[in-house]
Amino acid sequence: MPGLRLALDADELRSVAAEAGMVIAGQSDDLAPGDAVTYSLRDVTATVESIPLIAASIISKKLAVGADCVVLDVKYGDGALIADYDAAAELARTMVGLGGRLGLRCEAMLTDMTQPMGRAVGNALEIKEALAVLGGQHVRGVSETCALLSRVMLQSALPELSDEAADERVAEAISSGAALEQFLRWAELQGADRASLEDPELLPAARDVTEVRADRDGWIHEVSARRIGGAGLRVGAGRISADAPSTMGRASS
Repeated sequence: MPGLRLALDADELRSVAAEAGMVIAGQSDDLAPGDAVTYSLRDVTATVESIPLIAASIISKKLAVGADCVVLDVKYGDGALIADYDAAAELARTMVGLGGRLGLRCEAMLTDMTQPMGRAVGNALEIKEALAVLGGQHVRGVSETCALLSRVMLQSALPELSDEAADERVAEAISSGAALEQFLRWAELQGADRASLEDPELLPAARDVTEVRADRDGWIHEVSARRIGGAGLRVGAGRISADAPSTMGRASS
């Protein structure tokens, strides 16, 4: 999203959260500064996949921003940091238990990333898909996962809500346009160009497009999420290290 800023200081975090009711930001010197040091140590000691260290990293940031309840979307499968289901489940249990001991109401969902979710892979393409879902279009996999996460988040904050009542509130937010407007208001407050989000065709696009057709009829029964992600990375949809220059708009897949 052109112009979007994710490096916010503590005052900006509070301001955006108060005005938009939501905020999305990365770790910074003002937010859990020890986490950056810990992650660097994990990187050089080959412990990036250490479950206790992952749990500590994630829960510390939730505590740092003063959260009361947290819903964790824990991925497993070919496209996830932790591919093995049992290991991902252990991570979920570890984080929920750690959060609970520290006064957080924590719940976790396990999401299958064995294959890519939705139809899009790439920076602007995935934003277009997210905008489509918020606008009421159904995108298989993405729509269902977002609706379930939204239900669990609502029930975490309002435990008295039944599944049906929570689902109705989620559906109403989509159908009324409130969900999309919320997203646009938040993005604008963090510097994004609202016009390009209201008309996704204005979002950055790849300079070169190649159409690849199957050489025979049939059904695709499996797509490797890791290989698709790796291909996207190679053509510019992402970065290899956190300090690498932004590649926004250079590639679509």
